[in-house]
Amino acid sequence: MKHNYIKSMLTALLLLCSMVVCSQEFEIDGIKYKKWSTIGAAVIGASSTGSSWEDSGALVIPSEVTYDGVTYVVKQISEKALAGLNIKSVTIPNTIDRIADFAFEKCYYLTELYIEDGSEMLSLGDNERNNYGGSLCDGLFSDTKLEKVYIGRNISYGTELYNGLSPFYGLSSIKQVELAEGVSVRDYQFRDC
Repeated sequence: MKHNYIKSMLTALLLLCSMVVCSQEFEIDGIKYKKWSTIGAAVIGASSTGSSWEDSGALVIPSEVTYDGVTYVVKQISEKALAGLNIKSVTIPNTIDRIADFAFEKCYYLTELYIEDGSEMLSLGDNERNNYGGSLCDGLFSDTKLEKVYIGRNISYGTELYNGLSPFYGLSSIKQVELAEGVSVRDYQFRDC
């Protein structure tokens, strides 16, 4: 009898936990989000099918989204969140403070990146290196065809911490880089581009 009671309570607890976890994720206009605070959300995935940006391929990440009557500031793009999307351009709002590794990998048609002007530092995922110091060119923008990049605020990446390289390293397709006034880049940020 006691065993059945404990089993029933555990089942109820698991059901409640799964409902809470499911309610933490939502989708708006083809972009999937996860709430990570009472007012913040992270982009965790996307599907262009049926979205307003499906035909143009021009993905504009919103600075905020409203779900169930609550407005959330979009603060991050998670690892592999937009990987493999059929997009031509992406606009990053100034509310985003971190874009994780591999977020745009295998976006084969991505040619334009626009990082909106802002005063806060943007942390970008980097390219990994193998143990012999060579680049694997696996990183934030691997397998993209980036040609045009606009950087509207200062950026950082984990080179020193993770033995990585700039997220733009080795992207020989880049033809144009424009920086907002007051934005500076390291000498090697666009190495081998």
